[in-house]
Amino acid sequence: MKHKPITLLLTAIVSIIGANAEEKSTTYSENNKSERTTLEFSTTKNQKSQPYNDSTPQLIGEIGDGFLSLDFTSAEGIAHVKCHNLMTGNQITYSTSANGTSYQYIGEVNGVLQITVTTAESSYECFTIVE
Repeated sequence: MKHKPITLLLTAIVSIIGANAEEKSTTYSENNKSERTTLEFSTTKNQKSQPYNDSTPQLIGEIGDGFLSLDFTSAEGIAHVKCHNLMTGNQITYSTSANGTSYQYIGEVNGVLQITVTTAESSYECFTIVE
């Protein structure tokens, strides 16, 4: 019987800490949503000799929170991505799946970025400013 009040106290403390952590997590993710930038890619080369469909973007993306996300509207195999900071000259290159959405941690970057994505199907390019 002696341990029951201590157990209740510990349970209450854990509940309060858990609720506080959940509140901070929600606030953090809500605040960071505003820091993401939508990327508009243009098709620079169509490997398939098919006409471009300008009304439907084949690649859309977002950058923010240290991540670059790319969403391919059709499966294109493997994508080779280059993110080049035109102000500092730094660049990040990586390969990812071009089937659906991919996320890549690129670190906190700011400045004028040129993002080039090349697949077996097409090449895409985007210029954006990240602050």
